[in-house]
Amino acid sequence: MAGPPLLEVRNLRVEFATHDGVVRAVSEVDLDLSVGEALAIVGESGSGKSQMLLSLLGLVARNARVTGSARFKGEELLSASESRLNEIRGSGIASFSKTP
Repeated sequence: MAGPPLLEVRNLRVEFATHDGVVRAVSEVDLDLSVGEALAIVGESGSGKSQMLLSLLGLVARNARVTGSARFKGEELLSASESRLNEIRGSGIASFSKTP
């Protein structure tokens, strides 16, 4: 790791309640990402890549159940309010996607 974690994810799970029962989209993801590091998420179509990232941003569908822990700069994302997530997405996470 290049420095203190920018993003820490522990035991992330994403499930969806459907008419046919519970569908598990993401199971037990752990990752650390430090400032200056890059991370590639690869997998087959339907393997949960997008749902994993959407869950970190608080943008999953209403029928989703997200458990585990996801910390951005030490702040828990999964239990943050919608207004706080908007702040984090806008002034925190988005600032790291800009290229100099």
